[in-house]
Amino acid sequence: MDGAKRDRPRGSSGEKAQGFDEDEKKAMTGKRQHHGAAPANAALAQASGIQYLTTVRTLYVEGEKNFRVLFGTPVRTHTHARRGGVTRQTWLFLPGSRFALDLWVRNAYGTVQWRCFVCEAIGPQEEGDGVPLVTPAARILLSTQGAAQSRLFLAWLRALEEGGIDVHQCPRETFEAAHFRLQGSRADRIPAHRLSGVL
Repeated sequence: MDGAKRDRPRGSSGEKAQGFDEDEKKAMTGKRQHHGAAPANAALAQASGIQYLTTVRTLYVEGEKNFRVLFGTPVRTHTHARRGGVTRQTWLFLPGSRFALDLWVRNAYGTVQWRCFVCEAIGPQEEGDGVPLVTPAARILLSTQGAAQSRLFLAWLRALEEGGIDVHQCPRETFEAAHFRLQGSRADRIPAHRLSGVL
């Protein structure tokens, strides 16, 4: 494995996966995938000529779970259910599209799982990482684990957007560098701008 592949962010292999179903727990291992994006459904492929798409599932359960897309420009979204405080959606992304996920779970005592990811959708035969809610895989640019890292990342992301930075188009290195600064810091004690390397 070359240095670029070895050093880029990947999913954690040792964490507990409370709040996720069996498919999502498997994705939490962050095992490298090789098969590329999934074929588009027949109707969409015929209408648009798209052959491969990455699928992201989102779920909102009032007071319990919020698995949401923070940013991203899908080629299509579909709402499967919206009733009784529960919303389920599917988002479809073209290869190379960038998107971010915020995955939060709580129980009666408070937050039990909180992760965020910034990813790029992969194409056929491209290498990717296992990401919860993403089929079949994606290229991880940044990931967080726990409340402190996730809050810090969200504050930093908000500052980027308020500063006029297009998070869809900025260099990959912006997120990869922030990922490694997150891992090497006390996330509960540093200001958000430190993720951009500003002292």
